[in-house]
Amino acid sequence: MLELAVVVGISMILMAGALMAYKSSTASYRVQNDARNLASLVNAARMKAAANFSRVVVYCDASLTPTPCKLAYFTYDSPTVATSVSQDLAMSLSPGVSLGYPSGATFGAGPQSAASPSMTSGSATCGSVGATTPYCMIVNSRGLPAASYSGTFSSISAAPSYVFYLVDTSGNARAVGMDFSGNVTVYQYTGSAWTAVSN
Repeated sequence: MLELAVVVGISMILMAGALMAYKSSTASYRVQNDARNLASLVNAARMKAAANFSRVVVYCDASLTPTPCKLAYFTYDSPTVATSVSQDLAMSLSPGVSLGYPSGATFGAGPQSAASPSMTSGSATCGSVGATTPYCMIVNSRGLPAASYSGTFSSISAAPSYVFYLVDTSGNARAVGMDFSGNVTVYQYTGSAWTAVSN
């Protein structure tokens, strides 16, 4: 009887450890999957912008849970978003995953030396389509990152280095960056650096 109790106790300890490892792996895969989906959405924006010779914005509304991310066209006569590109070209972040930095990270991923979210204040520059806390990336007709507008198209500044930062409740973090040449890359935070991972 004692031997059976010992075996059951050891089995329960091993099962608890396996369960914790499973939960940790699942959380990591969840934020990684969201980063890949967001990278695909940015690449879709690049293709749509080139195909329609227009500007397309990828925008996420951080005021909603789960956070939705969509594509929309920019109008050429005003710095606002016109209509959504397609409901098929949309995603939502997984439960527990949000836009934000991992704890302790002060340096940026990919094209950014300092961590700066791809967020602008107000719909006039981001084109939020109702988003109250919009995070966005704007792509021009050549599939390259385009700067936010400041009233007119003649006053567009240099193209920015865009990065979306994702973090979950377990501290797993990823970033989706678009550099000056339009390359879209997913990065993983290792605790001391952002490392590019395969998309």
